[in-house]
Amino acid sequence: KTAFPPVLIVLPASLVDQWKRELSVWGCFEVEICRGKEGYEKLQQARFGATEIILMSYEALVKHVLFIKEIKWACIIFDEAHRLKSRKTKLGAAVQKLSKIKCKLALTGTPLQNDLMELWCFFDTICPGSLGDESDFKIEYRTPILQGRKRTASRRVLGRASHVREKLEKLISKMILQRFKTIIADQLPIKEEKVIFCRMSDSQLAVYDRVLKSPDFQMIIRKNEPCDCGRPMERGKCCHQTCPEG
Repeated sequence: KTAFPPVLIVLPASLVDQWKRELSVWGCFEVEICRGKEGYEKLQQARFGATEIILMSYEALVKHVLFIKEIKWACIIFDEAHRLKSRKTKLGAAVQKLSKIKCKLALTGTPLQNDLMELWCFFDTICPGSLGDESDFKIEYRTPILQGRKRTASRRVLGRASHVREKLEKLISKMILQRFKTIIADQLPIKEEKVIFCRMSDSQLAVYDRVLKSPDFQMIIRKNEPCDCGRPMERGKCCHQTCPEG
């Protein structure tokens, strides 16, 4: 039996085997994959301490969540965790059933969209209560920040929005560990670029020639030429500011 509770790693199905290979490279772990007909059996092994790490897809989590929440986990790790930004999905509802598991880590290389409620949902899933409850978050952060984005916002509203945004960023920064490319630059392969020039086909040449001779394109490339009317001005600033054919 393992000395510590097992770790559950939840990730897209396409990455499950890759994670297992990487775990075998970086350590000596008892790793099992929960999928298919053997999924329940693998979870039983974790429940009784017969394995250290369980890998499963998000779909498997939704399927087995009622049994998963009964197991004592040391930690749950969510890879590609931006998928946790909504509670209106089956996945979001399933993850909420794991609220008793204290240690949760989220890995993502995809920035969240500029939606403050998605941000709240993400952090409240990983660190419940860290940004307050939903109604408090709307009053404290969302409302003043959105008011500051309006074109008609006064200086006072803009100042309030800036202060609240900085406060939110400072709060979030305590829960985020960022890995910048400069940290692992020496581990990345050298980037190679290969430029291959290909001749255009006859149909491509015909299209290219038609575009070059079109009134719109001619107006653009000849905008700096002297105007046809005789005035000492450029075509684009005189009689050819718009295309005569629309």
